[in-house]
Amino acid sequence: MAQINPWILGYEAKSYANGDYSNCKVDCSLGVNLETPPTAVTRALDALSLEELQHYPHDPEFLDALAERFAPRVRLGRENFALGCGSVDILYTVNKLFLAPGKTVVGYAPQFSAYVDDVHMQGAEYAPFMLRQPDNYRLDAEAFAAFIDAFPRAVHVVYVDNPNNPTGQVLRPEEVETLIQAAARRGAAILVDEAYGEFMPEECSAIRFVGQYDHLYVLKSMSKGFGLAGMRLGYIAGPAKGMAQYRKLVPPYNGNGLARRLGVAMLRSKESSIEGLISRAAAKNRQLYALLAGGPIRVAHTEPSVPISLLYTDDPGVDLCEVFRKAGVATVSGASFEGLGVNSVRLMLPREEEMPLLLELADVAQKSLSAQK
Repeated sequence: MAQINPWILGYEAKSYANGDYSNCKVDCSLGVNLETPPTAVTRALDALSLEELQHYPHDPEFLDALAERFAPRVRLGRENFALGCGSVDILYTVNKLFLAPGKTVVGYAPQFSAYVDDVHMQGAEYAPFMLRQPDNYRLDAEAFAAFIDAFPRAVHVVYVDNPNNPTGQVLRPEEVETLIQAAARRGAAILVDEAYGEFMPEECSAIRFVGQYDHLYVLKSMSKGFGLAGMRLGYIAGPAKGMAQYRKLVPPYNGNGLARRLGVAMLRSKESSIEGLISRAAAKNRQLYALLAGGPIRVAHTEPSVPISLLYTDDPGVDLCEVFRKAGVATVSGASFEGLGVNSVRLMLPREEEMPLLLELADVAQKSLSAQK
């Protein structure tokens, strides 16, 4: 057998991307936005020509559309952006820029498990600040900054997901800047993963700080809030000098032509599909939280506007994913995340018309646990 890197052979990935959720009545597992896209997107799709599919994509129009989108908050140009096959592809690429065997990423657990998996695949160490069940999994930014400052070995990358996956909690701008400055004190890059960023107020985005800090990289996605998960398009914003090095690692023509075309249509549409996302998600969450209040299924600290939540029970022996599966709801097991066990799940809100069924089935799950006591 060929010699495979030992840090890959010895690691079992926690990624939840390939779960089987086919037999459930409501799919609340993977993070997708099923809202109807703007008509500008469907028109762009209808106008696509065969000739466009025959050529390699190199049109920078999507980069220009990104610069336009963020112009009210920060002055950025093409040199500050790069594209990827979803933001997860960018996370993998940026890890190649900063990581190698023996290097360290400091994050907090739980976090996006596919990123943590890739840190290990690079032969690097993932050193998490643990979010605790007695604190309802709330992240204290000052305490995390102190953890970064006091970490006993060299820190090469600080990883922050905002909103956090799986809890959905959101860091405020001053908290994000506290962590940016903590990373700077350690001479580390800081990656702020905003895959669910369209579900938080714009002022919470770290994109505003890109022009101020030369060690900050912000990753965003067209998959979640914009609802283009099938197009696999994400982007990274960072300092021009750092991005020039990053582009050395990017395959030619990354970001397919169809995705770029639809992304431009989405960003420039006056009929934005993301308007109202925050209020609609919050309204759905309030219904779910009210149903679960006072029962054995608890809701971890979160932001109601974010469509993912961490649900858990106090009994570590309860397989909560299985409880929901038997009730007819597909969720992601907490065992897929560092620092969590089977007594927790990540739940993604379904589309509006499925909310009554989710509430009915969540009530079934809640009552089944109550009956076991």
